[in-house]
Amino acid sequence: MSPKLLAGILLAFPLLVPQVLAQGKEYYVSTARGKGKKATKEQPAKDLGNIVDQLKPGDTIHIAAGTYLGRSDAGRDLIEVPVSIVGGWNDDFTARDPWGVSQTILSGDNKAANFDGNIRLEINVKDRKLAGDVTVDGIVIDNGARNQYSPDGAVLQRKFK
Repeated sequence: MSPKLLAGILLAFPLLVPQVLAQGKEYYVSTARGKGKKATKEQPAKDLGNIVDQLKPGDTIHIAAGTYLGRSDAGRDLIEVPVSIVGGWNDDFTARDPWGVSQTILSGDNKAANFDGNIRLEINVKDRKLAGDVTVDGIVIDNGARNQYSPDGAVLQRKFK
C-alpha cells in the first residue's frame, strides 16, 4: 500500500466513524401487542415511555397504530437525546399509513393518579455535545382528553407552563 493511499484512508477514517455511529438502534412500540423493554419487531414495547431510558443519539423508534397515554398513563414522554420517531405503522411493522388506517396518537386521559400535565412529548437535547437530527413523523399529538374543563364544559381550565 502506498504511503499516499494509507494517509488518505487515515484522514478519511475520522469522517466515517461518526456516520457509522449515527446509525442508531431500531426500536418498536405497539400498544396492541407490546410488553417489556425489548422493543424488537417481534416483541415490541407497550409504550414509548418504557424505552426512553435506553435511547441513544441516532436511534429510531417505530410506533404502531393506536392511542398511547404514556408509561403508567402518565401522559408525558421526555426524551433527552436526538432520535427519530416514526408512527403510523401497522401492528407487524410491514406497512405504514399514518394518516389513514394506522394512526399513531399520543394523548393522555388526565385520570391517572400519576398524570403529568406538562408537554405530551418533549425531546430536549440540553447537552449540545449530543449532535444529531430529531425527526417526528406520522404522529398525532392529541391534547383533547388531557385538557381540563369547567364543570359545564365551556371553559378550558388547563394551566400551561
